[in-house]
Amino acid sequence: MLSTVALLPSAFIFFPKLGFKLAVLTGISVPYILLFSALFLILFIICHQLIVTCHKLERENRLLIQEISLLKNHIDIHAAKPLGQLLEINNKNENRN
Repeated sequence: MLSTVALLPSAFIFFPKLGFKLAVLTGISVPYILLFSALFLILFIICHQLIVTCHKLERENRLLIQEISLLKNHIDIHAAKPLGQLLEINNKNENRN
């Protein structure tokens, strides 16, 4: 996606008639205004994708933190029990499987 930022200006440089035709079709008087508008739109899309990715990672981090705290709580509960009770719990879990 970021390579589009480099390819779009080169398309206007190597094919100037294409830039003028697109400018006439869109009703813009100067093709470079069309170029900068397109570049602005591309950069906006890239920023939006980055924000969406950050929010997704934030949700994953929150879920991982919750899982870690649940596991820590589970370990703390079992660490407080005597060894005999832990063996009984382990035997019950093995019988279920």
